[in-house]
Amino acid sequence: MMMAGLDGIQNKIDPGAPLDKDIYSLSPEELRGVPQMPGSLEEALGALEGEWLVFERERERNPIRMRPAPYEF
Repeated sequence: MMMAGLDGIQNKIDPGAPLDKDIYSLSPEELRGVPQMPGSLEEALGALEGEWLVFERERERNPIRMRPAPYEF
């Protein structure tokens, strides 16, 4: 967590606006707008896997798929 904080400082990443409310007293409608961290390791890995798959498709697989193969020349 310390490295993530230092990375945010070095790269000047905006942490967002502070939440100055008691989250335990918020209604379910108000809680929908509050970003949340994964509650377990399984949820964290699922979120990471989803992001990784999108990156894999956009940055690696699609450019290779769009490139002609040697036998097409």
